[in-house]
Amino acid sequence: MAILALSKNLKDLRARIGRIVVAYSIDGTPITTEDLQVAGAMAVSMKEAIEPTLMQTLEGVPTLIHAGPFANIAHGNSSIIADSIATKLCDYTVTEGGFGSDMGFEKACNIKASATEKKPDCAVIVATLRGLKANSGLYDLKPGTPIPDSIYGEDSAALEAGFENLKWHISNVAKYGVPSVVAINRFPQDSEQELALLKQWVEALDSNCRVAISEGFARGGEGTVALAEKVIEACTTEANFKPLYTAEQSIEEKLMTVCEVGYGAARVTLSYQAQQQLEIYKKHGFDNLAVCLAKTPLSITTDGSVKGAQPALML
Repeated sequence: MAILALSKNLKDLRARIGRIVVAYSIDGTPITTEDLQVAGAMAVSMKEAIEPTLMQTLEGVPTLIHAGPFANIAHGNSSIIADSIATKLCDYTVTEGGFGSDMGFEKACNIKASATEKKPDCAVIVATLRGLKANSGLYDLKPGTPIPDSIYGEDSAALEAGFENLKWHISNVAKYGVPSVVAINRFPQDSEQELALLKQWVEALDSNCRVAISEGFARGGEGTVALAEKVIEACTTEANFKPLYTAEQSIEEKLMTVCEVGYGAARVTLSYQAQQQLEIYKKHGFDNLAVCLAKTPLSITTDGSVKGAQPALML
């Protein structure tokens, strides 16, 4: 799926599939699907899957559904093909980057944008009151367990502590030279006072970051007009988009840049085994590729239990 999402057409997909390394020979030479003469059959099995599925929202807005490689293990973005079709048919295309700006957006900028040679004009950062409180570190939340009712009520201390996480994501987007809009998704239990307070905090941060309350779930398109206006306004602002690294940099430099600049890690420590693997990649010419890091979506660090905006060591 990750390969499909980065392919421009069937011919490109066929070439990418042929470069998949499935094994190494006794002397250490990479063995690809092309070497095994199975790449053609693999491409044929994907010839229907390469076409995006056209759907529509309840209000008749066309929506292209195509690929969903999770950002915690892959690049976390929908397909280049779907985006290309959409941009030819309409004035604005909204596409998703999985999880937070430390994952889906990072890979959209450093991997997808490079593959498609298109840059984002604006980044929408989605936030909720309960989401920020969950990132405050004041609640003992675990996957698979019910969300405590207290998180739905007013809790200014938790909201303020969780706001540090949102500030980190706003700052992270700015590193790429892209204007941002914070979309505050409203839920029925949300406090008007806390919504207004959060909006006020964001507005006080940075003139390059806009904010709007989104009520799309409850009111449909009418409930997202304010957000759409902010997005259009941001898209008309000149962006100075720049990925964190270039293809010419070494693998070590790319890894360190993503970890230190993209995640806020203090330093990167490579094990002996990792160093040996990098040497193999360099030997076979893979050092000109982008790096795609696997990481927990539960924290901006590598430790899912660390909430807020606390940096951690990357090992």
